[in-house]
Amino acid sequence: MKKIQSIGLACLGWLACQTASACTPPFYNTEYFGKLEYLTSELRERILADIRSNHYVVVEEQIGPSYFPLVSKKGVIYLGGKAIAGSKSSFHYYGQGYYRLDQALYYLGTKVGDYPVNGTVTVHKEDTSITAKPDGYPDSYMWCPTASHLNVLETSEGLRVEQKVYDN
Repeated sequence: MKKIQSIGLACLGWLACQTASACTPPFYNTEYFGKLEYLTSELRERILADIRSNHYVVVEEQIGPSYFPLVSKKGVIYLGGKAIAGSKSSFHYYGQGYYRLDQALYYLGTKVGDYPVNGTVTVHKEDTSITAKPDGYPDSYMWCPTASHLNVLETSEGLRVEQKVYDN
């Protein structure tokens, strides 16, 4: 009897592992108030009320599942609740999470290169979503499409930086 129970538990465990990672809903989050929080509708309304009442500027509303990652509060740029640039800093936002702070290029707080002094910087998105089930994919396995894209920064000096962002 113990052997049948252990086989049953092993099968149940395998099934749980197959479905647990399959179609997990996205974890929409924010660090607006300085700590990572799940973005509920109540929290979103509280953030929007704070932005309106204090006349803050939302630099970027959403990058992947992260909401309000870049906000300007009284001339200071905040990334995830932490000040990254003051009024005396040379800050320029390119989009998709890329920005220039003084003479360096960053992606959401991580330095990715140096600013080309006499060059240009472009930022764009490239879709990398997988929506169709691959040929030969077993019918007995659950299939969930993956929505993702690359945030790409390119400079005239040949620098290309790709950041993969999962939207779900």
